[in-house]
Amino acid sequence: MGDLSPMMKQYFQIKEQNPDTLLFFRLGDFYELFFDDAKLVSAELELTLTGRDCGQAERAPMCGVPYHSAESYIARLVAKGYKVAICEQLETPAQAKGLVKRDIVRVITPGTVMESSMLDEAKNNFICTVCVEKNEAGICFADISTGELHATTLKGNSLADLELQLKNELMRFSPREILINSQTLELKNLPKFLREKLSTLLECLEDSKFTYDTCEAAVRHQFNGDTTQALHVDDKPLVIKCIGALLDYLKRTQRNGMERMNRIMLYTNAQYMHLDMNARRNLELTETMRNKEKRGSLLWVLDKTKTPMGKRLIRTWLERPLVNPVQIKKRQFAVDELMRNIPLSDGITEQLSGIHVLQAGAITQGEKGEQLSDIEGMVKAGIPALSEDGKSVMNTRLCKEAMEVAKELNVPIFAHCEDIDLRGDGCMNDDENAKRLGLPGICNAVEDVIAARDILLARETGAKLHLCHCSTEGVAKMMEIVKEEGLDNITAEVCPHHFILTSDDIKCDDPNYKMNPPLRTKKDVDALIRGLKDGSFKVISTDHAPHAVPEKTGSIRNAAFGIVGIETSFALSYTALVETGILTISQLIEKMSWNPAQILGSDRGTIQKGHPADIVIADIGHEYKIDKNEFASKGRNTPFDGWKVKGKILYTICDGKVVYQNV
Repeated sequence: MGDLSPMMKQYFQIKEQNPDTLLFFRLGDFYELFFDDAKLVSAELELTLTGRDCGQAERAPMCGVPYHSAESYIARLVAKGYKVAICEQLETPAQAKGLVKRDIVRVITPGTVMESSMLDEAKNNFICTVCVEKNEAGICFADISTGELHATTLKGNSLADLELQLKNELMRFSPREILINSQTLELKNLPKFLREKLSTLLECLEDSKFTYDTCEAAVRHQFNGDTTQALHVDDKPLVIKCIGALLDYLKRTQRNGMERMNRIMLYTNAQYMHLDMNARRNLELTETMRNKEKRGSLLWVLDKTKTPMGKRLIRTWLERPLVNPVQIKKRQFAVDELMRNIPLSDGITEQLSGIHVLQAGAITQGEKGEQLSDIEGMVKAGIPALSEDGKSVMNTRLCKEAMEVAKELNVPIFAHCEDIDLRGDGCMNDDENAKRLGLPGICNAVEDVIAARDILLARETGAKLHLCHCSTEGVAKMMEIVKEEGLDNITAEVCPHHFILTSDDIKCDDPNYKMNPPLRTKKDVDALIRGLKDGSFKVISTDHAPHAVPEKTGSIRNAAFGIVGIETSFALSYTALVETGILTISQLIEKMSWNPAQILGSDRGTIQKGHPADIVIADIGHEYKIDKNEFASKGRNTPFDGWKVKGKILYTICDGKVVYQNV
């Protein structure tokens, strides 16, 4: 290493601490990978492999990802079974005296993921520890994202019998990562089973990690027990060893999260119905035999839950059916009470949801654009608006018929204006930036053509028409004409990302910048801002479209459209429009609350006696940096991560009840 550059020497010193991980080495605004790590990651994620001077004759192979979008790349690697070590800069270049200090702040493994955007909220993400001694095994399952810790002891008549019990238990919990002692390897068929049936990461720890005295001390310290007897595990030495080894592993890889684990949930197989692997598969409890999908399974039929905790609970109930009649009847009585007591059930549901969700009705059956839906029936059922969601009714005759019915029933139509034939496979604005990145473009006419058609049809039929997430100069000019002609039945909205960002902001092939409509040019942005200022655009909306990490990973070409909007809409709008003098605070509030309520015919959007107390409280003087990891939303797909804004949301009140607070 004598001829290596100082930075590269630092890299190797840190890499040696975790040789079995992929090292994400922070350099400015990028995480870089070098040598074998770079070659592997470039192949796995289809990233460009470049090189960097390292002090030797040959350049060091290198690839990297922007730090603000690294989570999506890390998620893909972890999903493939890799461990990722995050090495951060511990000081700024200005603070550094020489080389910037760096160190590993966390190791992310399949079983230690805590980021909600990387997790499936409907199921637990377990890491498991197994300790085998003779024909006995201790086993524990921990989900550090929820703090759950389950543990038990298994005893077999032989190693073969013990192996079968272990397989069944592992199938029930489906851990993403398993830590074992060396004696576990005596179960010859277990590694193959784990690789083929569970696709889990398997690691054999040093037997020293399972030393009883060390493990017992760790367990007492973690769970604040003076003795293991107080924790009810004093007669379960293998359980103590499993938990102790797990705690050591987590201490070495995680900086936080362990505080959530504060209780050991002991169980025995006698508490639950014994279901072997074949029974679970044939009963299709959580997935179908053919497609290995939830849809079509028993879980799919029964899961009507409203919260992530509920989804995980009902999955657990199906995977581990009770056998004790007393416990079964207790659960049945609870369900019966909720079924009979409708006010109680409705009250709980509302408390869990926290907010009002208004469901629009589809304009055509199945949103196929072939035949009108039962619009009258949906209006009678209480729908506030009609929409084809993220598409347009391409048949003009059918679109006119829908407007005629909507006019008669006095229900607005919300239009996503997009000529799908003209769009083709486009994924960003059709300009020089698309050419630079080698990506197919979406021209302004894709939106303008349908917007013009729908405006003309609404003018002729008198139907209430609302144009969603407008993005072009052409639509802005159309809405100016609508305003001049006094066509109050036609309204339109703009989203913050469309009046703040342009396609010039897309510096690289980053899927966080992919939205529909796409980011346009400065000329389009200027036109949208003029429309907001002169009142042509009456609404500022979010077009909130959260996506799981895999959906927003890789190239813009293949990623899903959409960004998280609710989390940032007010602060971005206040900073870009009010702080700059384009709108007053009153005008901003009007466009974000009063006007949307009026378009929907709702009594909300105002603070008046007798009206619902739906209120958002913001500190407009509070400046902060947008941090996607602090989002309440499960989505993290935003191009605004790290932006400085003003206007922190402190409280959200729905029907007089605080449903969100950030103080």
